[in-house]
Amino acid sequence: MRYFFSAVVVFLFLNFSYALLPHEQNVPQIKINYPEPINAPEDAFSDFFQKPQKIISAKIDPISHNFTLLVCSPLPTGVSAHTEGEARRAAVEFAKKYGPLFPVSLENMRISRVENILGKWYVSLQQCVDDIDVLSASAELRINSDGEIFLFRSTQKPIANNIDTNPTISINEAYHSVLQYVGASKGEMLESHLNIAPIHKKDHYEGKLIWSLEVRTRNPLGLWIAWIDAHTGEIVRILDEMPTVTGTVIG
Repeated sequence: MRYFFSAVVVFLFLNFSYALLPHEQNVPQIKINYPEPINAPEDAFSDFFQKPQKIISAKIDPISHNFTLLVCSPLPTGVSAHTEGEARRAAVEFAKKYGPLFPVSLENMRISRVENILGKWYVSLQQCVDDIDVLSASAELRINSDGEIFLFRSTQKPIANNIDTNPTISINEAYHSVLQYVGASKGEMLESHLNIAPIHKKDHYEGKLIWSLEVRTRNPLGLWIAWIDAHTGEIVRILDEMPTVTGTVIG
């Protein structure tokens, strides 16, 4: 048992040793900043089948004008929600009945989370295109046992362009694009996914098919979260998420 414990300690030390080494962020990072939601105007509810009786807070995306937040008096779905299956059905009925809240159709969503916390259901609807998840694009519903929705929060975005969902470059080519950009001869690919990235333009959102990678390198030291265009190889977004350690070691 002592030898097993020692082996575990060595493994954890090696696995987290990256974070204990001092490093400077000399590689230019590429960020994507999305606009902050704004307060919803009164006419934002003009397409509603039934306007909520009481609105506590309502915000919209300033580009697409779809709702990003709605806290209001409970909105009925016609389905009680005592079980997980009923909560799922309530979420689907809500998306059908209150379609104007969503920037995409129900066919471009999948239920990614159903969880009961203190008697309330938390249901998430992930936006997707051809079964490929759109990054940072989901709607969260809070549902009571009567199947009523009292909170809606969304980062879903309408995508204006058609997307070729068959990648032109391989995941290995995308990985080497990251290494080349950061100036590393080798690294370790920790995660990889094929996704759609919503890119905001002046008055709309466009979707890009991207490889979403998490790559760790020693020289330079970094934990890189990168989006690489799956057709051109262009790096759309890259951030160094390596935790840093500061302070003075004495002894």
